[in-house]
Amino acid sequence: MAKKEKKIPVSALKGTMSQETVTIPLDGADGVDVVVQKTIPLQEVMQFVADVVASCVDEADGRYMPEVLPFAIKAHVLTSYTNLTLPSDVKKQYDLIYNTKVVDQVVDQINQVQYFEILDSIQARVKYATRKMSNLATEKVNELLVRMEAFADNAEQMFAGVDGQDIAALMQNLAGAGSVDEAKLVEAVFSAQKSEVEGSGSRMDNVVELRKTEE
Repeated sequence: MAKKEKKIPVSALKGTMSQETVTIPLDGADGVDVVVQKTIPLQEVMQFVADVVASCVDEADGRYMPEVLPFAIKAHVLTSYTNLTLPSDVKKQYDLIYNTKVVDQVVDQINQVQYFEILDSIQARVKYATRKMSNLATEKVNELLVRMEAFADNAEQMFAGVDGQDIAALMQNLAGAGSVDEAKLVEAVFSAQKSEVEGSGSRMDNVVELRKTEE
């Protein structure tokens, strides 16, 4: 009988894990220390990625703002890995992030493997979201082209048999209509076609019928 392998509990590896938190003094801020969590839980990683993507991609409006992405990443590094509370004013957040060394100090202390995996995940999510928006926009354009083609076919049938004078009369009717909708267009075409038929009838009245002579 094969010897059963010994199971090693996770607690036995606790001593090999890196320190969970570290306290660092902020450069340029005497007496201010920041507590940095070296590795954040999976749920917080997922929230980090989702929040950053949402800050620069608006799928509802089809907008992508790449200029916001670096700022959002840096801001979430501070809120996710430290005990810092960022000001509610975005301008003050921007000044803190770009006019101090706090972000660099924090990034130097956190789990580098996790950090770069977060960056890769953000890039993948942004790529997925922008591709999705692009495909949706393409679908809408194709739908519009189909509708335009159908309208062109209908217009060709509507104007069949209408000569130049009728077109001129149609344009005069539409000129004072302001905004032109489909119902007004159809009505104008029918009016022009009716005039054509009535005109043909009046011309037919002038035709002299030739009677057939008996042999």
